[in-house]
Amino acid sequence: MSAKNKDFSSLRYYLHDPDGREKYFGIFDSEENLNSSQSLYDLTPGVYELVILGQFTSSKESIYNLNLEVDGINIIENSIAEKKSVSLVNYFDEEKSIKAKGNLLGYQKNYNVKISGNNVHKIPFELKNGESKKEFEIKLSKEDFNKVTDFALMIYDETGKAVDVNGLSYSFGLSSVTKQNNENEKVEKYEFVLIPGFANVDAELEVNICEKTYFAENEKIVMKDQNLNLYPFTEIKLSTNFEEPKITKPIGTKYFVELVFNSANTNEIEFKKVITINSKE
Repeated sequence: MSAKNKDFSSLRYYLHDPDGREKYFGIFDSEENLNSSQSLYDLTPGVYELVILGQFTSSKESIYNLNLEVDGINIIENSIAEKKSVSLVNYFDEEKSIKAKGNLLGYQKNYNVKISGNNVHKIPFELKNGESKKEFEIKLSKEDFNKVTDFALMIYDETGKAVDVNGLSYSFGLSSVTKQNNENEKVEKYEFVLIPGFANVDAELEVNICEKTYFAENEKIVMKDQNLNLYPFTEIKLSTNFEEPKITKPIGTKYFVELVFNSANTNEIEFKKVITINSKE
Protein backbone atom coordinates (compact mmCIF):
# COMPACT_ATOMS: atom_id res chain seq x y z
CA MET A 1 0.00 0.00 0.00
CA SER A 2 1.41 3.38 -0.95
CA ALA A 3 0.62 7.07 -1.45
CA LYS A 4 2.18 9.91 -3.41
CA ASN A 5 4.02 12.72 -1.66
CA LYS A 6 1.16 15.22 -1.83
CA ASP A 7 -1.66 12.72 -1.24
CA PHE A 8 -3.24 12.16 2.16
CA SER A 9 -4.18 8.67 3.30
CA SER A 10 -5.25 7.34 6.71
CA LEU A 11 -6.61 3.79 6.60
CA ARG A 12 -7.09 0.58 8.51
CA TYR A 13 -7.42 -2.74 6.76
CA TYR A 14 -8.48 -6.29 7.61
CA LEU A 15 -7.82 -9.59 5.86
CA HIS A 16 -10.38 -12.34 6.48
CA ASP A 17 -9.71 -16.02 5.73
CA PRO A 18 -12.12 -18.43 3.95
CA ASP A 19 -13.89 -19.12 7.27
CA GLY A 20 -14.49 -15.40 7.85
CA ARG A 21 -11.91 -15.09 10.63
CA GLU A 22 -9.62 -12.09 10.88
CA LYS A 23 -6.22 -13.19 9.58
CA TYR A 24 -4.43 -9.83 9.68
CA PHE A 25 -5.04 -6.23 10.74
CA GLY A 26 -2.99 -3.22 9.71
CA ILE A 27 -2.92 0.58 9.65
CA PHE A 28 -1.62 2.82 6.86
CA ASP A 29 -0.86 6.49 7.48
CA SER A 30 0.83 8.41 4.65
CA GLU A 31 2.07 11.08 7.08
CA GLU A 32 4.17 8.45 8.85
CA ASN A 33 5.21 6.31 5.87
CA LEU A 34 4.43 6.58 2.15
CA ASN A 35 4.94 2.84 1.62
CA SER A 36 3.79 -0.11 3.69
CA SER A 37 3.90 -3.82 2.89
CA GLN A 38 3.00 -7.07 4.63
CA SER A 39 3.70 -10.66 3.58
CA LEU A 40 1.62 -13.66 4.67
CA TYR A 41 2.74 -17.23 4.05
CA ASP A 42 1.31 -20.75 4.04
CA LEU A 43 -2.29 -19.63 3.62
CA THR A 44 -5.18 -22.09 3.48
CA PRO A 45 -6.62 -22.35 -0.07
CA GLY A 46 -9.92 -20.54 -0.51
CA VAL A 47 -11.53 -17.12 -1.00
CA TYR A 48 -10.09 -14.28 1.12
CA GLU A 49 -11.55 -10.82 1.70
CA LEU A 50 -9.53 -7.62 2.15
CA VAL A 51 -11.53 -4.80 3.75
CA ILE A 52 -10.08 -1.25 3.69
CA LEU A 53 -11.71 1.48 5.80
CA GLY A 54 -10.96 5.16 6.29
CA GLN A 55 -9.79 6.27 9.73
CA PHE A 56 -11.67 9.60 9.45
CA THR A 57 -8.97 11.46 11.37
CA SER A 58 -9.14 14.31 8.85
CA SER A 59 -11.64 15.99 6.56
CA LYS A 60 -9.31 15.13 3.63
CA GLU A 61 -10.09 12.32 1.22
CA SER A 62 -7.79 9.27 1.51
CA ILE A 63 -6.01 8.47 -1.77
CA TYR A 64 -3.85 5.37 -1.99
CA ASN A 65 -2.43 2.72 -4.32
CA LEU A 66 -2.93 -0.96 -3.59
CA ASN A 67 -0.66 -3.64 -5.04
CA LEU A 68 -1.38 -7.30 -4.33
CA GLU A 69 0.88 -10.15 -5.38
CA VAL A 70 0.09 -13.84 -4.97
CA ASP A 71 2.85 -16.42 -5.41
CA GLY A 72 2.42 -20.12 -6.08
CA ILE A 73 5.61 -21.84 -4.91
CA ASN A 74 4.68 -25.13 -3.30
CA ILE A 75 6.63 -27.79 -1.41
CA ILE A 76 5.55 -31.30 -2.39
CA GLU A 77 4.27 -33.33 0.59
CA ASN A 78 5.43 -30.55 2.95
CA SER A 79 8.44 -32.58 4.05
CA ILE A 80 12.11 -33.35 3.43
CA ALA A 81 12.56 -36.94 2.27
CA GLU A 82 14.78 -39.51 4.03
CA LYS A 83 17.44 -38.87 1.37
CA LYS A 84 17.52 -35.21 2.50
CA SER A 85 15.83 -33.83 -0.63
CA VAL A 86 12.78 -31.61 -1.05
CA SER A 87 10.68 -31.10 -4.18
CA LEU A 88 9.37 -27.68 -5.29
CA VAL A 89 6.85 -26.62 -7.93
CA ASN A 90 6.13 -23.10 -9.18
CA TYR A 91 2.42 -23.18 -10.07
CA PHE A 92 2.40 -19.69 -11.59
CA ASP A 93 3.26 -18.86 -15.20
CA GLU A 94 6.25 -16.67 -14.32
CA GLU A 95 9.83 -17.82 -13.86
CA LYS A 96 11.20 -17.24 -10.35
CA SER A 97 14.87 -16.81 -9.44
CA ILE A 98 15.32 -17.52 -5.74
CA LYS A 99 17.90 -18.28 -3.06
CA ALA A 100 17.15 -20.99 -0.51
CA LYS A 101 18.18 -21.46 3.12
CA GLY A 102 16.78 -23.10 6.21
CA ASN A 103 17.02 -23.88 9.92
CA LEU A 104 16.23 -27.03 11.87
CA LEU A 105 14.09 -25.69 14.73
CA GLY A 106 13.14 -28.70 16.85
CA TYR A 107 10.96 -31.81 16.88
CA GLN A 108 7.21 -32.38 16.94
CA LYS A 109 4.54 -35.05 17.27
CA ASN A 110 0.84 -35.16 16.42
CA TYR A 111 -1.79 -37.02 18.42
CA ASN A 112 -5.47 -36.93 19.37
CA VAL A 113 -7.13 -36.93 22.79
CA LYS A 114 -10.79 -37.43 23.71
CA ILE A 115 -12.51 -35.45 26.48
CA SER A 116 -16.06 -35.89 27.73
CA GLY A 117 -18.46 -34.47 30.32
CA ASN A 118 -16.89 -32.57 33.23
CA ASN A 119 -13.45 -34.09 32.64
CA VAL A 120 -10.27 -32.18 31.89
CA HIS A 121 -7.20 -33.58 30.15
CA LYS A 122 -3.70 -33.16 31.64
CA ILE A 123 -0.43 -33.58 29.71
CA PRO A 124 2.75 -33.53 31.83
CA PHE A 125 5.91 -32.48 29.97
CA GLU A 126 9.49 -31.34 30.55
CA LEU A 127 11.93 -28.84 29.07
CA LYS A 128 15.40 -30.37 29.17
CA ASN A 129 18.88 -28.96 28.66
CA GLY A 130 19.23 -27.69 25.08
CA GLU A 131 15.47 -27.13 24.70
CA SER A 132 14.11 -23.59 24.81
CA LYS A 133 10.35 -23.74 24.28
CA LYS A 134 7.32 -26.02 24.20
CA GLU A 135 4.32 -25.16 22.03
CA PHE A 136 0.91 -26.85 21.72
CA GLU A 137 -1.24 -26.20 18.66
CA ILE A 138 -4.75 -27.59 19.05
CA LYS A 139 -7.58 -27.93 16.59
CA LEU A 140 -11.21 -29.06 16.81
CA SER A 141 -13.48 -30.12 14.02
CA LYS A 142 -16.31 -27.69 13.32
CA GLU A 143 -18.76 -30.25 14.72
CA ASP A 144 -16.85 -30.58 18.01
CA PHE A 145 -16.32 -26.81 18.27
CA ASN A 146 -20.10 -26.35 18.25
CA LYS A 147 -20.31 -28.55 21.36
CA VAL A 148 -18.48 -26.08 23.64
CA THR A 149 -19.33 -22.64 25.00
CA ASP A 150 -15.70 -22.01 26.00
CA PHE A 151 -12.39 -23.88 26.08
CA ALA A 152 -9.46 -22.98 28.37
CA LEU A 153 -5.83 -23.91 27.70
CA MET A 154 -3.55 -23.70 30.75
CA ILE A 155 0.13 -24.45 31.44
CA TYR A 156 1.20 -24.83 35.09
CA ASP A 157 4.72 -25.05 36.50
CA GLU A 158 5.89 -27.39 39.31
CA THR A 159 4.50 -25.08 41.99
CA GLY A 160 1.04 -25.02 40.43
CA LYS A 161 1.42 -21.46 39.13
CA ALA A 162 -0.23 -20.74 35.77
CA VAL A 163 2.54 -19.65 33.40
CA ASP A 164 0.31 -19.50 30.31
CA VAL A 165 -3.44 -18.84 30.15
CA ASN A 166 -5.15 -19.15 26.79
CA GLY A 167 -8.25 -20.31 24.97
CA LEU A 168 -9.66 -21.17 21.59
CA SER A 169 -9.85 -18.72 18.71
CA TYR A 170 -12.70 -20.29 16.78
CA SER A 171 -11.71 -23.97 16.49
CA PHE A 172 -7.98 -23.30 16.86
CA GLY A 173 -5.82 -22.70 19.93
CA LEU A 174 -2.18 -22.13 20.85
CA SER A 175 -0.41 -22.41 24.19
CA SER A 176 3.33 -22.22 24.90
CA VAL A 177 5.99 -21.82 27.57
CA THR A 178 9.65 -20.78 27.32
CA LYS A 179 12.41 -22.28 29.46
CA GLN A 180 13.16 -19.87 32.28
CA ASN A 181 16.95 -20.21 32.04
CA ASN A 182 18.59 -21.80 28.99
CA GLU A 183 21.97 -21.78 30.76
CA ASN A 184 20.58 -23.90 33.57
CA GLU A 185 20.86 -27.67 32.98
CA LYS A 186 17.99 -28.33 35.38
CA VAL A 187 14.96 -30.04 33.88
CA GLU A 188 11.84 -27.86 34.16
CA LYS A 189 8.55 -29.70 34.66
CA TYR A 190 5.15 -28.43 33.54
CA GLU A 191 1.60 -29.59 32.92
CA PHE A 192 -0.61 -28.65 29.97
CA VAL A 193 -4.32 -28.77 30.88
CA LEU A 194 -7.26 -28.69 28.45
CA ILE A 195 -10.55 -27.56 30.03
CA PRO A 196 -13.60 -27.65 27.72
CA GLY A 197 -16.90 -26.10 28.73
CA PHE A 198 -19.56 -28.31 27.15
CA ALA A 199 -23.00 -26.99 26.29
CA ASN A 200 -24.26 -30.49 27.08
CA VAL A 201 -22.73 -32.40 30.02
CA ASP A 202 -23.01 -35.72 28.13
CA ALA A 203 -21.02 -34.48 25.12
CA GLU A 204 -17.64 -35.75 23.97
CA LEU A 205 -15.06 -34.25 21.62
CA GLU A 206 -11.71 -35.11 20.06
CA VAL A 207 -8.80 -32.68 20.11
CA ASN A 208 -6.02 -32.79 17.52
CA ILE A 209 -2.74 -31.69 19.11
CA CYS A 210 0.58 -30.79 17.48
CA GLU A 211 3.22 -30.66 20.23
CA LYS A 212 6.41 -28.82 19.23
CA THR A 213 9.69 -28.66 21.15
CA TYR A 214 12.14 -25.94 20.08
CA PHE A 215 15.92 -26.23 20.41
CA ALA A 216 17.91 -23.53 22.18
CA GLU A 217 20.28 -23.44 19.16
CA ASN A 218 19.03 -23.97 15.61
CA GLU A 219 20.89 -26.25 13.20
CA LYS A 220 21.43 -24.67 9.77
CA ILE A 221 20.10 -26.44 6.69
CA VAL A 222 22.61 -26.13 3.83
CA MET A 223 21.25 -26.26 0.27
CA LYS A 224 23.38 -27.90 -2.42
CA ASP A 225 21.98 -25.46 -5.00
CA GLN A 226 21.35 -22.19 -3.17
CA ASN A 227 20.43 -20.24 -6.33
CA LEU A 228 17.45 -21.69 -8.15
CA ASN A 229 15.41 -20.92 -11.27
CA LEU A 230 11.84 -22.12 -10.84
CA TYR A 231 10.12 -22.55 -14.19
CA PRO A 232 6.31 -22.68 -14.37
CA PHE A 233 4.75 -26.05 -13.52
CA THR A 234 8.13 -27.81 -13.47
CA GLU A 235 9.05 -29.84 -10.41
CA ILE A 236 12.64 -29.57 -9.20
CA LYS A 237 14.39 -31.53 -6.46
CA LEU A 238 16.53 -29.59 -4.02
CA SER A 239 19.24 -31.45 -2.08
CA THR A 240 19.85 -30.45 1.53
CA ASN A 241 22.59 -31.18 4.04
CA PHE A 242 22.46 -30.90 7.82
CA GLU A 243 23.96 -32.46 10.91
CA GLU A 244 21.83 -34.47 13.31
CA PRO A 245 21.16 -32.28 16.40
CA LYS A 246 22.96 -33.10 19.63
CA ILE A 247 19.56 -33.64 21.24
CA THR A 248 18.10 -36.99 20.20
CA LYS A 249 14.44 -36.73 19.28
CA PRO A 250 12.05 -39.08 21.12
CA ILE A 251 10.57 -42.06 19.29
CA GLY A 252 7.42 -41.13 17.38
CA THR A 253 8.48 -37.54 16.69
CA LYS A 254 9.79 -35.74 13.59
CA TYR A 255 12.24 -32.89 13.22
CA PHE A 256 10.71 -29.71 11.82
CA VAL A 257 12.51 -27.03 9.84
CA GLU A 258 11.81 -23.59 8.41
CA LEU A 259 12.75 -23.12 4.76
CA VAL A 260 13.09 -19.54 3.48
CA PHE A 261 13.22 -18.56 -0.20
CA ASN A 262 14.48 -15.07 -1.03
CA SER A 263 14.32 -13.31 -4.38
CA ALA A 264 17.70 -13.54 -6.12
CA ASN A 265 17.15 -10.00 -7.47
CA THR A 266 15.83 -8.05 -4.47
CA ASN A 267 16.65 -10.41 -1.57
CA GLU A 268 13.07 -9.96 -0.34
CA ILE A 269 11.39 -13.04 1.11
CA GLU A 270 9.28 -14.73 -1.57
CA PHE A 271 8.09 -17.65 0.48
CA LYS A 272 8.77 -19.46 3.73
CA LYS A 273 7.28 -22.52 5.32
CA VAL A 274 7.74 -24.87 8.27
CA ILE A 275 7.87 -28.52 7.19
CA THR A 276 8.94 -31.84 8.71
CA ILE A 277 11.83 -34.21 7.99
CA ASN A 278 11.04 -37.83 7.22
CA SER A 279 13.66 -40.01 8.89
CA LYS A 280 13.99 -43.54 10.18
CA GLU A 281 13.44 -44.15 13.90
